[in-house]
Amino acid sequence: MKKHLLIITASDDTPIVDEWLQERNEPLDIIYILNEEIPEEVSSWMLYTGFLGEKPTEDVVNAIKEEMRIRGEERLVMLKERFSVIKEVQVTSESVENVIEENKGKYPEIFIAKRKNIEEVR
Repeated sequence: MKKHLLIITASDDTPIVDEWLQERNEPLDIIYILNEEIPEEVSSWMLYTGFLGEKPTEDVVNAIKEEMRIRGEERLVMLKERFSVIKEVQVTSESVENVIEENKGKYPEIFIAKRKNIEEVR
């Protein structure tokens, strides 16, 4: 039985993912993509409002990125413990497009989590 791939972004990780996984019976891998845009927006806002200087703002952004990575890894551990169909998990900062392109030939089906559903990538 071949494995499939589910791509989840931090901003689209909703209860829909859990519901979809519960219905699956084929093995799959998960790639969890961290959203780089969120820290950049926070950084821009802090610099614009004069909240912090450039170096402290960079430190805050790095702390946010690290926290996002840790939460992504914790979420994947929880999913893997809860759903036996999950075989391998990975956290990355690459773009969704790059992850899809890099994995097209490796999996018979690739799915991506959206806020309201799971879509197959064609």
